[in-house]
Amino acid sequence: MKKIILILSVILCSCGSNEDMQNTIQDTSIEFTTIGKGNLSGSENIEKSNKVISNETEWNNLLSNIGNNKVSNFFTETDVDFNEFQVLAVFDEVYGNAGHSIDITSVYEMEIGIGVKVEKLLPGNLHSTITQPFHIVKIKKTNSQIFFD
Repeated sequence: MKKIILILSVILCSCGSNEDMQNTIQDTSIEFTTIGKGNLSGSENIEKSNKVISNETEWNNLLSNIGNNKVSNFFTETDVDFNEFQVLAVFDEVYGNAGHSIDITSVYEMEIGIGVKVEKLLPGNLHSTITQPFHIVKIKKTNSQIFFD
């Protein structure tokens, strides 16, 4: 009986260690810089989406769509060097009340590509204002596939 318990203990301990090792190997953090974060008015006709923008044409199209309400005036930058960087953008759905937010909390390298962790915050204070949360960041250019979580 003691031998069986000892064998099971060794098996359980080795499984947990292996899983921890895989998580450490897969979750290599990638630095990102926020370009813009906040809320659109909902009139921009941008659907709930996750976007990877890798060229100036796509970027300028996005800027012109959200530029109607001057949100891009508050961006840290609008001239992105697409030879060095690419842009990741997340847009939540349009809500009939304020207080919602969406955040890119981490970007990390995995075996199969680049992971982007996105979190939503539900409102604490409700105001009857139509909003559409967004978060736009830039990362170093990569050829890896990008997955949003």
